[in-house]
Amino acid sequence: MNPLLINSARAAAGVGWRFTLCVALAGCATGPNNVQVQLPAYTAPSAGATVRGMVQVEPVREARRDAVGQLVGQRTGLGGMSMGQIELNPSPTVATTAMLQAELKGKGFTLSDAGAPARVATRITRFQVQTPATALYWDINGAIDLEIDATGPGGRQHAASYQVQCTNRTYAWPSEELIAKVLDSCLKELGSRIRADSALASTLAAP
Repeated sequence: MNPLLINSARAAAGVGWRFTLCVALAGCATGPNNVQVQLPAYTAPSAGATVRGMVQVEPVREARRDAVGQLVGQRTGLGGMSMGQIELNPSPTVATTAMLQAELKGKGFTLSDAGAPARVATRITRFQVQTPATALYWDINGAIDLEIDATGPGGRQHAASYQVQCTNRTYAWPSEELIAKVLDSCLKELGSRIRADSALASTLAAP
């Protein structure tokens, strides 16, 4: 047998053995405590000097089924064994509100607390992360579903829904940093979908 193939097989077996032992003994985790995941501040591209109007962005409303505060999933090992609930900071509603505000500002809208001629109401219907494991790796799977109702000057209406999914395969322990990276990627993808929605921008824009 080719020596290179033998070495590759031995290396793969070694990774699988270490992975299984790590999960079995929980030696690469602190135990089934809540996993504190900190998202970085969201930034959006700027439209430069373009001014498109004033808009009120209402706080994003929690509409996830069975939502519990800042929890967005569980970190799991082999067989779905829980290694702790994943707690997001800031919360899904706060993080999504910040993303939406940044994207609208980036498109040239001025944000207002009240009395603006345009208004955006938003609901989160899904914001979650899962970490299914095999004997060799973890997949970190994030997903966000968002619904928007926009009302523009003169009563113009626009309703839209956006669904994004993102994943990262890791051969190391799915750390807080890796989970944050996946959820941040989901938020950025969601922001790009909103940025590309020309009907939303047209609805909110001043005449």
